[in-house]
Amino acid sequence: MKKAWQVNITGPGDWNFNKDNFIGIEIKSDEYLNFEYYEDAIEFIDSINSTNKYCDNCLSAHYLITEFNTYPEKILNSGEINIPYNFLSEEVITHNNEQIELENRDKETPHYELSEGEEFLEVDKNKFE
Repeated sequence: MKKAWQVNITGPGDWNFNKDNFIGIEIKSDEYLNFEYYEDAIEFIDSINSTNKYCDNCLSAHYLITEFNTYPEKILNSGEINIPYNFLSEEVITHNNEQIELENRDKETPHYELSEGEEFLEVDKNKFE
């Protein structure tokens, strides 16, 4: 059996990417981002990664390149990438915007509501400095 290389890209909200999530770019893989050649997997990651890490119209994601069907899994390359929106399907962009909205809402509202008779324990923050 020929070796194959799998690219796993995970975005906000544990979104797992597949080939259909990308637009306007040639991808030399099957629908699950399995590549016949390692060089093609690296070329794909390089082609979708913005060199501007402060890109406003980008989605931050984590990637792994692994040797397909190995146990234990052989990780050959991994890292963080910033994918410009112009490479992403509308479905992915919508999901990303929803995740950002959820994160912002979580920052504004308490995560726990007290039941009747419960109270928060005050902690002296100076003890931890």
